[in-house]
Amino acid sequence: MCWAFLVAFALLKTVWAEQFAIAVSTPNIIKVGQFIDTHIWLKQIVHCITSLFTYQFYFCACCRKWHLSWKQYLILVPIIIGLTYLNWYFPAVMVGVNFVFMFAVPLFLKANYIDVVIIFTAHTLGQLAITFIRSQPMNMVDVNMVSQLICCIDAYVWLVLYYLYSNLYKESIIKMGSLMPPLWGKKETIEKEIARLEKELAVEKDEVKKVKIQGKIDEFKEELAKDEK
Repeated sequence: MCWAFLVAFALLKTVWAEQFAIAVSTPNIIKVGQFIDTHIWLKQIVHCITSLFTYQFYFCACCRKWHLSWKQYLILVPIIIGLTYLNWYFPAVMVGVNFVFMFAVPLFLKANYIDVVIIFTAHTLGQLAITFIRSQPMNMVDVNMVSQLICCIDAYVWLVLYYLYSNLYKESIIKMGSLMPPLWGKKETIEKEIARLEKELAVEKDEVKKVKIQGKIDEFKEELAKDEK
């Protein structure tokens, strides 16, 4: 649905560009944005927080995790601080470093290569489409950090959708397979989950828990059988 709307809006903008003007003119928002922009230390902190938010959801989507480990966060935070200062002094270099960072780190965290390629490509193309759609004219009374974040809120929604999709399907919290087939790795993911549950079943002593685990295994096998048909 996101891609359908992006393509539709991109095509419409080529004809009616003036209909896509963005207006951020609320006085309180402007005051907050100007306050942040005039305090460099505060601007750097906000940039670090938004970067952590972005990388957190992006990496977890690639790795199919709900959250990173505390050790991974300890590594990620100083890297983000370094990238923030690099962005301040060498923004052009920061763009290239960011691309490498977003592709290499998930692989370092042992994410599936195919997952990384698909999410990285989709996220990059999505941002290009979003940038085109929300480009000039942007009728903002004052361009500041807060107004720019508001204009970029769709990018954060995009990341959260990747994050939820990857993890909800992996954990089988909802029947994603019956509602809409996953975009990648369905059979591989189910087989890995079956293998994990079978190992758990082999060491489980509680009979009630064993029945529940076996029930989950049977459900996954039924899902595989439906796909093969």
